[in-house]
Amino acid sequence: MKNFKKTLVVALMTTLALTSCTKRDDIDIPIRPSAQEFTDIKQLALDNKVQEFQFNVDGSVAHLTSAKGVQININSSCLTLNGNAVTGDIDIEFVELFEKGDMLTTNKPTMGIMPNGDKAMLISGGEFFVKVSQNGAEIETNCGFQLIIPASLTGGVDNDMTLWKGVIDGEGNLDWKDAEGR
Repeated sequence: MKNFKKTLVVALMTTLALTSCTKRDDIDIPIRPSAQEFTDIKQLALDNKVQEFQFNVDGSVAHLTSAKGVQININSSCLTLNGNAVTGDIDIEFVELFEKGDMLTTNKPTMGIMPNGDKAMLISGGEFFVKVSQNGAEIETNCGFQLIIPASLTGGVDNDMTLWKGVIDGEGNLDWKDAEGR
């Protein structure tokens, strides 16, 4: 019986030694992107979310609908370029982000700058970017515009949620400041 135990222990040790030392050449080792490649990946993710619209400025309110069903209403009589009323065709770039994964891959997380300067994660019903331009020049509006966002896209109605304005820092990172200055 003593020899049996000794033989069993030696057999188990030999089995463990042989199975734990298997060499595999078929394993792909992931290569991390360089800083520039990582920046390019984030930009590509953002570029893939851009929706483009165009309309003719005629003094009326333009009603546009995004891919996810957000209504974008822009009063074209309020649009100016270098202080002058805009006429003709204008271009709109619109980005809507509702999923946390999209916010991360596009480098648009929801970190808010609190009144004391600290940053904290915000509860988000979505993020939006709107750029109105004509021939590449950014157009201003003196009466704002309206987004009507279906509550089904935001996780439901939250009456305590407030509006935040995005601020891009020198490294291209987004932080949010309370739009009301609270």
